[in-house]
Amino acid sequence: MNVDFNAVQGGIGSLNMAIAQVGTQTGLGIMGVQQAISNGNLNIIQNLKDCCCGIKTEVLQQGFNSQLQTVEQTNTLNSNITNQGFENRIATLGQTNALSSAITNQGYEN
Repeated sequence: MNVDFNAVQGGIGSLNMAIAQVGTQTGLGIMGVQQAISNGNLNIIQNLKDCCCGIKTEVLQQGFNSQLQTVEQTNTLNSNITNQGFENRIATLGQTNALSSAITNQGYEN
C-alpha cells in the first residue's frame, strides 16, 4: 500500500483523539474507555469502529489523491516533452528548408 508515513501518523493521532472524544461523550476518561472495551461494551466498541473506519477512509483517500496528483503531473510532463519535441522538429525542418533554399539559390547565382 502506497501511503505517506505522515498520513499514517496523522491517522494514529486522530485515533487517539477519537478515543478521548468517545470518553468525553460517554462520560468516561481514556482509562474508562479502555476498561469498557475490555469488558466488552459494544457501544464503545461501535463508536471506535466507526471512528477507525472514518480514519482509514481518510488515509486511503489521501493516498489515492497523492497517486492521482502524481499521474496528472506525469501526464503534464509527457505532454510538455512531446510538444517541445514536436516544436523542435518543426524548427529544425524550417531551418533545413531555409538552408536548402539558400544553397539552391546560391547554385543558381553561380
